[in-house]
Parts: sequence; C-alpha cells; structure tokens
Amino acid sequence: MKLKLLAIVLLLVVGGAAVFVALGGLPRNANAGTSYLTGTAAVTDVSDDVAATGSIASATTWSYTFGSTPTTETGSTSATEDGTWTATAVNAKVGDIVKKGEVLATASNTTLAADLEAARNDWTSAQLQRLQAQDAYDAATTT
Repeated sequence: MKLKLLAIVLLLVVGGAAVFVALGGLPRNANAGTSYLTGTAAVTDVSDDVAATGSIASATTWSYTFGSTPTTETGSTSATEDGTWTATAVNAKVGDIVKKGEVLATASNTTLAADLEAARNDWTSAQLQRLQAQDAYDAATTT
C-alpha cells in the first residue's frame, strides 16, 4: 500500500514539473515576461495602392424579355406583371456602356387598357364567387 502511495505521489510530482517546464518555467529576470517594440514617433503621409481585377454585379438581377413576365434571378421578392408588351425601340446593344437612368428600350402598351379591363372583370368575378361561397357557408352553419 505504501508503495502504491509513493508511486502516485512521484507521478504527481513528475507531472507537475513537466507542466511547469512546458509553460515556460521561472522567468529569468523581472522583465523577461514582457517585451516592448518601440520606435520614434513621426508625422508622415501613409499611402497604399490597391489594384484589383474582376467584375461587379447588382445584388438583384432582373430577367425580362418583352412579352413575358419579369422574374428575379437572385433572392428578393419576385415581381410579376401579366400582359404582352411589344418592343418599339431598343436603344442599347450587347457590350454598350450605359449610365444609370438611361432608357435601354421602349415598349408599346397598346394592350394595356384591354388587360386592365380583363383584370377588373376577373376581380369582379372572384368577388361574386366569394360572396356565393360565403352565403353557402352561412347557410350550412346556421342549420
């Protein structure tokens, strides 16, 4: 029993010494634990040149072909618009450099009035169907 106790104490002492040495042991002098890098202060201009190549793109890209529904290519809420629009003029071609706000193409909205009237008719029809369904529901739940 004494031999086991002596072996355990010896292992603890050797293990503690190993940890102490691994962590750096005793400092050689009072300033050994801290070192400072110093230099002379001066007022100067600092400049840095950066050169980069690559391409940039908008966070949301719209895909639109005249006569079809516009869709978003990346993230964002998709906006949809029904109706056919005929391109009357295309003011830019592939590779042209364009500026913000520049008109790239124009479209004719000659069918817009008819599309609006059809949408109004669809809305009226949907409202009538909703009222009929509400009446049927009310009749079914009151008896």
